[in-house]
Amino acid sequence: MQKLVSSCGVDQNRVSHIVEHGYPSAGILGKAEQIEADLIVMGRHGQSGWEAALLGSVTKHVIYEAGCDVLVVNAGK
Repeated sequence: MQKLVSSCGVDQNRVSHIVEHGYPSAGILGKAEQIEADLIVMGRHGQSGWEAALLGSVTKHVIYEAGCDVLVVNAGK
């Protein structure tokens, strides 16, 4: 993640990398609110057919409930 952030020219001091255990959407939303996040970046696995048209339930929940912008990127192949 640090390599990606630095390659984009983003100030490293403005980016947080956090790993926690628990129910994913609740943890993501809770931490984003706690740190007053400006952006949540989520990866999703590349899928084909109908699966590609649908986002996972965690991703959908975060998008609908987040108090900030959410960027979903294809983490697939």
